[in-house]
Amino acid sequence: MKKVLSSFIALIMVFSILQFFPQNQSLKTNAASLSAVQITPVSSNFDKKAGKQKDIKITFTPVTTLLNSITNGTAVLVKGTDYVVSGNTVTIKSSYLSLQPGGKTTLSLSFGGGITLPVTINVYNSTFIRAVGTQFYNGDNTFYFAGANAYQLFTKGDGWNDSTADYIENDYMNKSQIDSLLDQMQADGVKVLRTWGFNHADGVSTWHVFEPKKGVFNEAEFMEFDYIMESAKKHGMKVIITLENYWKDYGGIDSILQWEGLPINKDESTAESNTLKTAFYKDANCKADYKAYAEHFVNRVNHYTGIKYKDDPTIFSWELMNEPCYTNAPAGDDGSAFLNWVNEMAKYIKGFDSNHMVSSGSGSAMDVTHTSPYVDFVSAHPYPDEKWSNLTPDQVYQAEKSWINNAHNVLKKPFIIEEFNSHENKDLYWPAVMKPIEELDAGGFMFWNYNSNRDDNFTMLHGDSQINDLYIPFSQRMEAKNAAKNTLDNSSVIFDRYSSNQADVNVTLNFLTGSTLSSIKSGTTALINGTDYTISGTKVTLKKSFLSKLPFGNSTLTFNASSGVSPALNVYVFDSSILNPVISTDTASFDKNTVRRKDVTVSISSNGNTFKSITNGTKTLVNGIDYIVSGETYIIKKGYLATLPIGKSNLTFNFDKGVSPSIAITITDTTGQEIIDSFESYSGIDASVQAAYTRVIAGGPISLSLSSTYKNTGSYGLRVDYDVSTGYCGVIKKIDGFCGTGYNGLSFWIQPDGSNRDLTVQVKENSGEYWESSIKLSGTTASTVFVPFSSFKIPSWYTGGGDGVLDLTSIAEYNMYVGQGLGATGTGTIYLDDIKFASDKSAIKYGDLNGDNKINVQDYLLLKRYINKVITEFPSSDGITAADLNGDGNIDNSDYTLLRYYLIHKISSFPVQ
Repeated sequence: MKKVLSSFIALIMVFSILQFFPQNQSLKTNAASLSAVQITPVSSNFDKKAGKQKDIKITFTPVTTLLNSITNGTAVLVKGTDYVVSGNTVTIKSSYLSLQPGGKTTLSLSFGGGITLPVTINVYNSTFIRAVGTQFYNGDNTFYFAGANAYQLFTKGDGWNDSTADYIENDYMNKSQIDSLLDQMQADGVKVLRTWGFNHADGVSTWHVFEPKKGVFNEAEFMEFDYIMESAKKHGMKVIITLENYWKDYGGIDSILQWEGLPINKDESTAESNTLKTAFYKDANCKADYKAYAEHFVNRVNHYTGIKYKDDPTIFSWELMNEPCYTNAPAGDDGSAFLNWVNEMAKYIKGFDSNHMVSSGSGSAMDVTHTSPYVDFVSAHPYPDEKWSNLTPDQVYQAEKSWINNAHNVLKKPFIIEEFNSHENKDLYWPAVMKPIEELDAGGFMFWNYNSNRDDNFTMLHGDSQINDLYIPFSQRMEAKNAAKNTLDNSSVIFDRYSSNQADVNVTLNFLTGSTLSSIKSGTTALINGTDYTISGTKVTLKKSFLSKLPFGNSTLTFNASSGVSPALNVYVFDSSILNPVISTDTASFDKNTVRRKDVTVSISSNGNTFKSITNGTKTLVNGIDYIVSGETYIIKKGYLATLPIGKSNLTFNFDKGVSPSIAITITDTTGQEIIDSFESYSGIDASVQAAYTRVIAGGPISLSLSSTYKNTGSYGLRVDYDVSTGYCGVIKKIDGFCGTGYNGLSFWIQPDGSNRDLTVQVKENSGEYWESSIKLSGTTASTVFVPFSSFKIPSWYTGGGDGVLDLTSIAEYNMYVGQGLGATGTGTIYLDDIKFASDKSAIKYGDLNGDNKINVQDYLLLKRYINKVITEFPSSDGITAADLNGDGNIDNSDYTLLRYYLIHKISSFPVQ
């Protein structure tokens, strides 16, 4: 019995030790499994356009590996019909791929040994404008554009009488007015037209209405829109069709809410109006109404061309709604319905139209709708000298640059200015908004609004100085970027260095008329005609004797043309007899904010190859300073990463053999984003700060204004006039996406009123969970107050569920409440300033990694698991800081040793203290 018990205890000890290493062991096992079979390439493109369809070839190694099956979701491809296998090459047939919808198709290749590897195929039709990464494409060429809004086009003509087909064709619609306006737009260089495809009117009027009643579609108006599309096509324009309006103009979503018996407030300047509109995104009947209208529009056959809208390449994109919003949401509404609605509707439209892009129509470049995987590009509607905006030309220029960088580097989508104009100083504002488009290679610029008569100072007419002097030259520069290019029949090829598999590679030239191949270069080195390659007509043969000398991985060959753009060929070189190094991840992120900087750690299974160096472009990183290596673990130091520019940096891990893996590290800097409100951005305008905060309707009166007298820093603080006669009052501020990681509390300057009432500060997670903490409004002396996150609790009234852990990675709201507390009922006034996430190191209990105010073996185990990368965060919001026990900026075995010494009483404090 004693022997059995000892064995049992030993088994438990072994199991416990292994708990510290599950992730590393799993990684090595997984990497070894993956290295047994490799496929090249792992992603490809397939063009459905007639004449462009080509089979896709995929090579797998080793040659002896058996390919058992290929599946697309639950569907099994038919061998011999959908694909064929020859040696170690599988060919996916174009006849199969042409039947796949636009978007990403993921095929799973199943091999012997239970190994299944994915291949992603981006299916598209180059007949239509499409988004590829951060750019638009039209066929094989990029599509940069200057555009304009002309929303009144659908109102040209007598929209009252539709009694006969003849009257509709000749009076209901005024074709000459439509053509005349598009003539002028074409002359001024407008390449993309954005126009309204909606009008519910007011539910009574039928003037130029698309849908006078629920589910009733006015054929006469749709016929007029058919003509707008026909005219746009003749004038060489692409069209953005907006399907709905958030605002009441032409009915908007208020009409649909009324159809479904839901309340509206016709005064859109009120918070209540926005609150009531949120029902549109949640009500099942409203959703069904929207879908019915969208489907009718998208599937309509244009009676002039006989082409369905969904098959018409004249359409640039479908736009879900003009400036959709989700503001002043009811108490307890986490706003998720908004993004859910965008996802649902965009996916629905793409379900029966995979040819065209879909956009949200948001006027805010940083709006959550742009994160939807079904939204293809980012839009912004800046009106910089409106009172609610109040930006100088330089401020809007700087803001726009940040919008474009976010779209390109974070969302990986194209960006356009979809609406823009200014009341005054157009000669200053227009260049300020156009400039970032060109500097940062954004997709397009569109102004509001092109018309034949001037309705307001936002209306632009043919012949205006801004059109002639600024817009037309801009359009010409954008169009020049779309010049036809010399191309190759393939943009990438693969070459196997293994001697038994080496073969010449053939490429076909698709050059412009009069353009010839002058040379081929690898970097600055010219290939030798007749030795490294041969050319016969348009066929170029790259010789295997040359290709076998290229390094493993990707190499670029430039085919220099005598005129026009010279195309490039990517050559992927591998050796099927060698197992390549396998990296644990090919992407990572790094925040330059000093409180959030962390080393980036990757593991690489070398598969017998010898590590040589890490390079970033032409720069070689210094071992021991920029990175350290421990076995097959590579740690890129935060000190080096902090020197890299914002954006994406690619680091390559160079080995002596095989294809050297690389990692793309996205560099961001959230410094300054810890500031929730400094009250400087409102330019002293009370209405602006009032618009930023929403009053909690269930509470008592509360009024916000700016104070230039009572403040901490800058020009303004916040004055709060409150009334707690009903018990409490409060305001809500949306701060979607704020991250409090690295901070251990909230800090703010306050001048209390000595009322002994309660001020409660509250944050709401994106998950919906609320957390709050309170202070007493005692005394009248101004001071900066720090409220530690350790004092935040879930309010007793909250029953929405959650994990019970304050998640600081993404905060949706910052809210403030004044309650009666121990004070009297009635009114009062307090002043606030500089509300922000902050750290108070004196409040940190070093060694307490789980936030239970104890330092014990639980913290010891957490630290061990963190060092072994079993976990990446600690339960306590202060955990990262609290774990750095020697204050050297790293969390490693030295901290682990210090904590062990503390627990066995060899030391009584930590060096950082």
